[in-house]
Amino acid sequence: MNWIYFVIVLTICMPGIYSMYQSEKIHIKEDDVTDGQRLIAHGLTALLFSAMGAYFVPKIHVLQQIEISQILLYGLGLGVICSLSHLLFYYMYVVPRLTKTDYMEIETHYVNTGILSRVFYGGVVEEVMFRWGLLSLFTKKQQITQVEITHKKHE
Repeated sequence: MNWIYFVIVLTICMPGIYSMYQSEKIHIKEDDVTDGQRLIAHGLTALLFSAMGAYFVPKIHVLQQIEISQILLYGLGLGVICSLSHLLFYYMYVVPRLTKTDYMEIETHYVNTGILSRVFYGGVVEEVMFRWGLLSLFTKKQQITQVEITHKKHE
């Protein structure tokens, strides 16, 4: 495991964890989960996925160099297409099928979460979970599977 990656990524998650903790402390009034338990859950989640990425990323072997133009073309291009598709799907398909009460409940929750929680937790911590942790795990698993398939073909 690359401990420098681990510490850096976990540190990057801290503002998101703190802002979500503060937001939940104010807006969630359930008695079955304490504020401390919520904080621990967010911290353990960031810890787990930061560790996964720090373990798997150094083990991933890239066979070809990736040009920055390819990253911009495919990453930015597909990102914009997916974002626009999501917006169209949500506002043209999902929202018309919601009751007024359900829609207002979703919007109230969205507003009450706060911009800092949405940006730092939704924009950073969730990216660490999915792109850093899970994507590196799946990429390494795919590489292992590909090597096994290649070896079986040559036998």
